[in-house]
Amino acid sequence: MKAKYKPSDYEILRRRCVELKEAGWKQKDITSALGLTEGWVSQTLKKYRELGAEGLLARKPPGSLPKLTSEQLSQLVEELKQGAVSHGFPGHIWTRSRVNELIGRLFGVSYDLTQVGRILKKLGWSLQKPAKKARQQSKQKVQQWREETVPELKKAEDENRAIVYIDESGFYLLPLVCRTWAPKGKTPIIEEKAGKEHLSLIAAMAPNGRLYVGGQDKAYNSEGVVDFLEYLCRRYRSKDLIVIWDGATIHRSQAIKDFLARKKGRVHLVALPGYSPELNPVELLWSQLKRELKNRVFLDLTDLAEVLKEKIEEVRKDTELLVSFFKKKEVAFFTG
Repeated sequence: MKAKYKPSDYEILRRRCVELKEAGWKQKDITSALGLTEGWVSQTLKKYRELGAEGLLARKPPGSLPKLTSEQLSQLVEELKQGAVSHGFPGHIWTRSRVNELIGRLFGVSYDLTQVGRILKKLGWSLQKPAKKARQQSKQKVQQWREETVPELKKAEDENRAIVYIDESGFYLLPLVCRTWAPKGKTPIIEEKAGKEHLSLIAAMAPNGRLYVGGQDKAYNSEGVVDFLEYLCRRYRSKDLIVIWDGATIHRSQAIKDFLARKKGRVHLVALPGYSPELNPVELLWSQLKRELKNRVFLDLTDLAEVLKEKIEEVRKDTELLVSFFKKKEVAFFTG
């Protein structure tokens, strides 16, 4: 079904088409996700192949594009090494369309995608699949957590102390791109950091299926986490609170220590074993939401926020689903 857009939306839509095509989407899927006609998407991609970024702006391209000088090519390499996020792109991925946009900003020229690929190869760069940053998990600590800590937490729950697992996650306008341009022989290492076009969520889940979610349009810092903890304390006025989360820096800051001092023993923090997200049931909530959104493309953060709110409310009402997250083998916090 064709979506209704304002005339001012179409330049954004043209860019979205190119981003998704670069991410490996099929043309029919782009058409469906954006609610456009196949002919419009086809023409947009054709113009971009022929004219580069100028085609997205629907302006006539310059007659003859000059070659980049050796000095400009050297400058381009240095700018690319700074990473895509430092140039305002969401996520740490370099695609030909992004490189072409960067060339336009730096040197005032635009090329078709094929020529951009040639330039990158000339610079010694190739299209690669990024490696995840190496992480080490202590199997001994995980086993100790399951066999010793979880039973103790269950006892605390029986003693009328409330238990919540907390985690943060980012949700982006564009899907994750699987490959990025990088220097040959140097596999790029991608760390998950929030780009500009994203929403950050923080959630607390209790074994009885209660769910509390907060959100904002920037990455959470310690002050934002403290605000969320204060909210939870108001929700659990008659109970002491045990918070289970990972050892992220924002969970170990002075702001957190000051918060604990103010609460005078009412709130107790328990850290999960390092590099063990599978032990946190909130990760299953994030996976559920991201599966719901994986085939959706959003024009702006308002659009993304509205859909997220709708999906979160659906999950919040499904207590059986939320309780099932605590019964997963990986979590090992069995209720009942």
